[in-house]
Amino acid sequence: MFCERRPACHRQGSHLMHIGRCEISARGGPASGWPRSKLFARDDKHKTMPKEQYTQEEKQELLKIARTTLEQKILQEKIYQPENSNPKFQQKRGVFVTLHINGQLRGCIGNIEPVKSIVEAVRDNALAASCEDPRFFPLTRNELADVDIEISILTEPKVSLLEQIKEGEDGVILNQGAQVATFLPQVWKELSTKEQFLSHLCEKAGLDDNCYQSKDTEFRTYNAVVFGEKS
Repeated sequence: MFCERRPACHRQGSHLMHIGRCEISARGGPASGWPRSKLFARDDKHKTMPKEQYTQEEKQELLKIARTTLEQKILQEKIYQPENSNPKFQQKRGVFVTLHINGQLRGCIGNIEPVKSIVEAVRDNALAASCEDPRFFPLTRNELADVDIEISILTEPKVSLLEQIKEGEDGVILNQGAQVATFLPQVWKELSTKEQFLSHLCEKAGLDDNCYQSKDTEFRTYNAVVFGEKS
């Protein structure tokens, strides 16, 4: 089901470009929310919070679900079945799970569209980030203690015009024909101008870096509640 111990699409740390199912998000499928051209160090100063909030206890509970998911799969080869009655966690939301080790990206997979409950999405995307991100080898038991888990819970994407995209705030989904890609709001900390951000997003979608200027390009934007084990 999850995490067959197969080789990654290319070696860890490689800057090779890869266009695959983990890099796009058509119809709510899995996506990577970070650029594939380089691996960014983490910076917790840049977080965008929508109106819907979660208590510190609720955030810790979701992080514990993600952590337990990784431990049971990597150490016991089991798929964790979380039990949770919190009605907030039963709501369907887009969710990304990002893994860092020593501040460096180690995996990031999620769903943009609200196709699963939050608790299911946290479990499934924690598993996928640990072994299905094509930029990395699967996470090992030796790395488990060092990995830092971050969860992003997204608002529902809304159609936006180019001029309506808010620098430093919006997550952006770019779509042109069959080509789709997204960057999470956190990516603004590395690509701080709209031109940089959208040019790299075009490249991630497999398009020319100025595709965002085309009348055929469509945008949707979203915000995110972002929290991690070390934040």
